Amino acid sequence: MDRCGGGGGERLSGVVGGFSCLVAVLTRIGLLPVPENVDNELRPSDQERLRSRNGANRLPTVLALYCPRRACTRHLEPTVTEDAETAGQEPDPAGVRLAQEIRRRRKAADHSHAQLAQAIGYTRQYLSLAERPGKGLPSAELVRAIDGALDAGGALLALRDEAVAERQALRENMGGTHAPSVEDVEPDSPVDLVDVEGVETPKRRELITVAAAVAFGAALNRPATRIIAEADVALVPATVRPGDVRELQQTVEVLEAWDHQAGGTAVRHHILGALRWGTGLLDSSCTPAVRGTLAATVAQLADLAAWATFDTGLHRHARELFLLGLQAAHESGDLGMRAHVATGLARQEIATGRPDVALELVQLAHTAADALTPNAVSMLHAVKALAYARKSDTTGCHRFVHAATDCYRPDLIGNDPAWIRFFSPAKLDGDTANALFDLLVVTAPHLGRAEATKGAARTGLVDRLSRVVARYPDSRARSKAIAAARLATLLYLEGEPGRANIAARTAIDVADGVRSARLGSDLRVLARATGAAPKDTTALALRAEAHDLALTMT
Repeated sequence: MDRCGGGGGERLSGVVGGFSCLVAVLTRIGLLPVPENVDNELRPSDQERLRSRNGANRLPTVLALYCPRRACTRHLEPTVTEDAETAGQEPDPAGVRLAQEIRRRRKAADHSHAQLAQAIGYTRQYLSLAERPGKGLPSAELVRAIDGALDAGGALLALRDEAVAERQALRENMGGTHAPSVEDVEPDSPVDLVDVEGVETPKRRELITVAAAVAFGAALNRPATRIIAEADVALVPATVRPGDVRELQQTVEVLEAWDHQAGGTAVRHHILGALRWGTGLLDSSCTPAVRGTLAATVAQLADLAAWATFDTGLHRHARELFLLGLQAAHESGDLGMRAHVATGLARQEIATGRPDVALELVQLAHTAADALTPNAVSMLHAVKALAYARKSDTTGCHRFVHAATDCYRPDLIGNDPAWIRFFSPAKLDGDTANALFDLLVVTAPHLGRAEATKGAARTGLVDRLSRVVARYPDSRARSKAIAAARLATLLYLEGEPGRANIAARTAIDVADGVRSARLGSDLRVLARATGAAPKDTTALALRAEAHDLALTMT
C-alpha cells in the first residue's frame, strides 16, 4: 500500500474519533476549557471518578494544577524528598539531623556558604541545599567533601547512611518502588516527578497527565514569567578555568554582532544575562592571569550592555553600566579597555547634550595613549570631532575629522585588540560623517536650504554619507539605516527629492528589522525633512512610513 495513499480515510477517522474522545474526557474532568455557558467547576461525580481512578490523595494536586479558580487546601510544591508513597509525611529524622549537623559544624568553623563551597569545589547554591531537609538527601560525594572540610571524622557520612537506610526501610514497609536520591540526579532535578530508572510511579503518571493537559490547552498553574524567573538562577562554578573565559569572549562577539544587526532594544536582555554570568565568575576562584583576562572581558561586555541600554533610551541605566565597565577595566589592568569604555560613555554624553563632559572622558582615555594602536587613537579623534560638532565648534570639528582620517591605518587592523575591531573603515567614515551632519543639521536647525547646501558642498558630506551607506554590510543594519536616513534628510534639505527618496527607501527597508531608539530619532528627523518636498507624492508616502516605523523602535 502506498505510504501516502490508501487507507487514509480509515486512519483519519480513527485519529479524529480518538482525539474527540480525549478532548471530551479532558474537558469532562476539567483539564480543558469548557464553553462559557457550561459550569467549569468539577462536579461531585467528576471528583469521585478522579478518586477512584487515581487515588484520593491526588485530587487536590490535580485541582491545584488545572482549576486555579477553585479553592483548594493543598498547593502543589514539588520537592526532592517526597515521592508518591511518602507524600505528606514528615522528613526522615536522620535526614533532618544530617542537615542540622552540617549547618552546626559549618557555623562552628566560622565558614560562610561561599567559603565552604569554594573550599570543596561546589557551588554555594548546591551546598546550601544540604542544610535544608526539605530538599532531599545530599549526595554521598558532597557529604564526604563536607565531612572532610569540617573535620567531622565520618560523622556526617554515618548520618547520611542512616538516613538512606531509614528511607529504604520505609519504602519496603509500604510496598513501594525505589525512588532515586539526590546523588542519582543533577541538583534541583524533579526526582519526585520522574523515576530515572523508568518505573512508572504515580508521580510519573502525574507528569504525563500534566503534559497532556497543557498540550491540549490547560492553563499553567503559574505565570510563564514566574517560571522563567525561578529557573534563571546562575549557578557559577567555584573555580574559573581559561576555557570559561574563552567561552565568554566568544559570547561577546556573538552578542556584539547581533546588536549591530538587530539593535539594542532587541538584544539588551540577552547581553545583560551574559553580563550577570560574567560578573558572577569574578566572584569565583581563579589564577591571576585568568582573572585579568576575565575582568577585561567583563569590561567589554559591560560596555556592550551599556550601549544596548543607551540604544533603548535608558540613559541613566546605561551610565551605571559604563561605570561598571570602567571598574572591571581597572581590575583587569588593561589600559586599552579602559579607554574603550571611557569613550563609549563619552559618546552617550555627546548624544545627551553634554559634549564638555564627553571631552573630559576622552581625555581620560588619552592617558592610556602609550597602550593604544593607531586605529584606537583615530577612534578617539573621531569622538572628539563628534563632541566639537555638538558644541557648534566648526574649527574643532573639522580639525579632529582630519586627524581621525590621517591617523587611521587599515593595514594594521590585524594587529588591533579585539575591542577596537569594531572601528572599521566604514565606522571611521560613519563617525566623521555623523560629526559633520551634526554640525550642519542637528546643532544648526536655523540653517536654510541654501546654507545647508553650501555646507554640504564644502565638506563633501553627501559623498561621504553615500560612501558609508555603500560600505556598511547588511550585518550592520542599524548603522547602515542611520546613515541612509541622514543622507536622505540632507538631500531633502538640498532640494533633491529624487535622490532623497531613494536614500529614504533604503533607510526604511533596512530599519524594518531593527529596534533602536537612536535610529528612531533619525527616522523622525527624516520624516520632518520630507516637508521640503511638499508636492512629491513619493516623499509624502515615505514620510508616513518613516513616522510609523519610528514609533515602533522602542
